[in-house]
Amino acid sequence: MTGMATAKAAGLVLGADVLAPAPLPAQALALQRGYAIASSLSVGASAYLPNLLAEMPCLVQPGEPLPAGCDSILDPEDVRETPGGAEVITSAAPGRHVRQAGGDVAAGHTIVAAGARLNGSQAAVLRAAGIAEVPVRVPSVVVVAPKDSCASAALVMDLVTRAGAEVSIAYVPESRLVGTLPSAASADLALVAGWSGAVLQSAAKAMIEAGRLIAGDLAVSSGAAMACGFIEAEECSAPVILLPGRIEETLAAWLLLARPALDQLAGFSGLRPTTVLPLARKISSAPGMVDVALLKRQADRWKPLGVGDISWAALAEADAWLAIPAESEGFAAGEIVEAEFL
Repeated sequence: MTGMATAKAAGLVLGADVLAPAPLPAQALALQRGYAIASSLSVGASAYLPNLLAEMPCLVQPGEPLPAGCDSILDPEDVRETPGGAEVITSAAPGRHVRQAGGDVAAGHTIVAAGARLNGSQAAVLRAAGIAEVPVRVPSVVVVAPKDSCASAALVMDLVTRAGAEVSIAYVPESRLVGTLPSAASADLALVAGWSGAVLQSAAKAMIEAGRLIAGDLAVSSGAAMACGFIEAEECSAPVILLPGRIEETLAAWLLLARPALDQLAGFSGLRPTTVLPLARKISSAPGMVDVALLKRQADRWKPLGVGDISWAALAEADAWLAIPAESEGFAAGEIVEAEFL
């Protein structure tokens, strides 16, 4: 966990609750332009029987503090200036058009809880509260890739950056892949990306021999070559995820394995944006396999773009995705499904 300027922390996961250091606002403020008065001076007032004041009330603008003794705002047309002072022609309840002291945030209130991914409006509230720095969790990720895997490695690095982690890349030849993994144990997470299925199988075999493979040969389409486990070097240990080389397989491995692991490392406790809509047409899935389906939102329906064997055109067009469970044969046209936005 580290401290980061609030202005730069949007999109990152908070490592601790952020509390209001003082009540906001510190004193009562006007919410609209008008005359500030003590509400008791307006009781029973009307156009036929106005209440007389010894002096003209103070005209305040939105956001300005109320003068001492005032607890309400009258519209400008409800106060008339007279030679001897002023007259009030309407009754105003206490607190009318007023934000009371502490009315926005009470002192000690949790503005944003630990585990939340800070959004822009939350950051604005924190800055308005005078909180210049917040505690965040920024996992470190190393991407281990071959030099000829520009598209897959670039995709993973972009996804990791967007997820709020620090990322570095280690380009290595195939002959050094297995030997390179222990050096990646100093990072919080190692992602092996851009390699062919055969190379990943060799890496997974080495992890099996070391007793560090957790799962491999997964029944997932696309991306059956994905795997996960741990790597160790001296006193360092880190999770490692093997992401297959084609970009549609890389994306599937990211969604199913890598991003959940990164969320866990960052302490993210929230939910990602989803929408529930009917399907524009049927989605078929082979039982026994988890199929990743890509979808595009069209009006009030999900349009399926690809299931399992996903084209790059579908990748470029997709808005959202869902995983079809291994025990399912898919979803019928018109069936309501919940999809997560990419």
